[in-house]
Amino acid sequence: DLIKEVDVQLYGLDSGCMDMYNKNTIIKGEFNLEKFLTGKYILINQSFGCDYYEVGDKITLNLKDGGEKTFEVMALVEIVRTFDLKIYTPTGYKAYIPSKEFTSFIKKPAIMTAQIFIDKEKSSTIENHIKKLQSSNKDLEYRSKKDYEKEYNNFTKTFSIIGYSLSA
Repeated sequence: DLIKEVDVQLYGLDSGCMDMYNKNTIIKGEFNLEKFLTGKYILINQSFGCDYYEVGDKITLNLKDGGEKTFEVMALVEIVRTFDLKIYTPTGYKAYIPSKEFTSFIKKPAIMTAQIFIDKEKSSTIENHIKKLQSSNKDLEYRSKKDYEKEYNNFTKTFSIIGYSLSA
């Protein structure tokens, strides 16, 4: 048996985020929420030529603290950019398991990113609460939907300017 050892960035997904894995983001395999929530399955990001695994493969994750768990690959997926830390390793891959499984498997789990989906009428109340939390925790970064919209608009504006200058 050939043993493959590669680095993995492991993410825990809350159930509210799992609807992002659909026909638009699944490259191979199927996403079955009920099976995924059992904690026996893993989603593997297949990008940048990451072809280490196929659907149905068994993957054993070995932690530095000695923890070990085997998962079955349910699907190969594209990165949903909002669930990504934008850290890239040329010899590794990103994988996703349910957050409940993540917190039971990892001895000292850290929340690296959190997304809060709220009703528009509650947004200012929630935003004020987050800003209070942020004032007592300097490592906490807050970005609102408006921030992402502004970033996107600036990004597309840059390409428009480049396009206009090339066509002039």
